[in-house]
Amino acid sequence: MAKPNGGGSEEITVTPKHDSEDQPPESTRAVTEHFFIPLPEDTFYLPLDNAIRQSPVDLAALGRSFKRNLQGAMCTVASPFRVAVGNVCSRRFLQISIAEMIRVRVAGAMRRELTKEEELHANELAELRVNEEQESAEGVRRTLLGAFKDLGDAMGRELTKEEELHANESAKLKMKEEQESAEWVRRTVRNAFKDLGNMLFDRELALAMNEILRQGVVLVWGALEVLAQDLFVLLLNVNPKLVSDLIADDNTRRLSQLKAIPLETVAMYDYELSHKMGDILARSYKVDDGASMRTVFGVLFKGDERLQVALGERGLWMLNQLRHIIVHRRGIVDAEYIAKTGDGVELGTEIQIKPDDLERYFEFVTDAGIGMLHAAHTHVKSR
Repeated sequence: MAKPNGGGSEEITVTPKHDSEDQPPESTRAVTEHFFIPLPEDTFYLPLDNAIRQSPVDLAALGRSFKRNLQGAMCTVASPFRVAVGNVCSRRFLQISIAEMIRVRVAGAMRRELTKEEELHANELAELRVNEEQESAEGVRRTLLGAFKDLGDAMGRELTKEEELHANESAKLKMKEEQESAEWVRRTVRNAFKDLGNMLFDRELALAMNEILRQGVVLVWGALEVLAQDLFVLLLNVNPKLVSDLIADDNTRRLSQLKAIPLETVAMYDYELSHKMGDILARSYKVDDGASMRTVFGVLFKGDERLQVALGERGLWMLNQLRHIIVHRRGIVDAEYIAKTGDGVELGTEIQIKPDDLERYFEFVTDAGIGMLHAAHTHVKSR
């Protein structure tokens, strides 16, 4: 999460499912229909973390890579929300900083501390002027001078370095105190939603957001595809006898065109293939869609119904179809997509990804990945 200038910041993760009294219902719905709100990491990744922790070293390394890829995908699609929250935090810290500079300046001029009424007035002026001037350096300078004038400070001098340092440290403390309250989270999220709602009126930003969501589909599917391919390599490298199972099964045999291992390949591995079968067969076995994953892992993990159910989820299959049309047709719907999916979209239109759907795709992919790690546990031992 972005940090305000000079101040601390704790991460804000929120998934608003209903409207608050401070946010108009239509505004909240508009934001959640166009912007992905990050899922709470401490709970969302807990089952995956447990699976990684229980895995042998080599398998755990694949699990950690899988998690990083999921996190990267989620950070990418949630970036507009995170930027909005960061901007809100920065504005609030600037408001507090200006109020503290006013307090220090006036207290120095009057040789006394501000009254509660004067301090409240200083905060109101700071908030008003920050909203007007935003975040430019020149804007901050004008804000300070203007605020001094509003308070009736006729001296109009700049703060000394000591006064400025004192005001900044005081602002950091006040910002930290605010961040520890539920009110701060509520207010920050509310203001971030307002900023995001305003972005919807910018056509170019709206187009960019749609593109980010489409790329989120590609990234989240990619996390599963990489795990499946790496797991295939690891399994056959540590247990090359599994190759016999792949060759003996009609379905997996049809997935590969490899009839023999070229001599060049044998030489490349210094004629030692016992722990390189995964690397060799990965060139001909492409475990890159739901059907091939079910087929290959159905043979390698015989009897693992949990994994077969996870890989057979309709949502996971739909994710793969969306990924295909986004990558190969830039998201423009063709007849093949409509025939395969039964999606009621119009031919030639651009695929629109809803944040709620993308959230479910994260869940489907994470469940499938956990299933792969659990299934592989008995086959992979630390080396």
